[in-house]
Amino acid sequence: MKYARLTKEQLEELHPEFTNFLATQSIDKKEWDELKANKPEVAEQELDVFSDLIWEGVLTNAQFLEHFSKNHIFLFHCQNEWIQSICFDGVCSNMCRCKALLPSP
Repeated sequence: MKYARLTKEQLEELHPEFTNFLATQSIDKKEWDELKANKPEVAEQELDVFSDLIWEGVLTNAQFLEHFSKNHIFLFHCQNEWIQSICFDGVCSNMCRCKALLPSP
């Protein structure tokens, strides 16, 4: 598993997508219920794979990120070849900007 498993609330919101995911694995509702009851480790693996697919899509398509800490706010604008960041220092009310090129894959 590459990313964190989706929470119960996230999975509930993504129920239609999860149903489609199971269908691509040739798992219908009856078989899913049997997996959960009789082979919980297999059901857990399916949840992990689905979670990774969702997170990969979200992170691949993310253009803007934000991070809040006690004294700073970091804002990021992500493009294919560069990331621009803005940092607000809450203590001094300073702002800095930088742009970084991403290494080629």
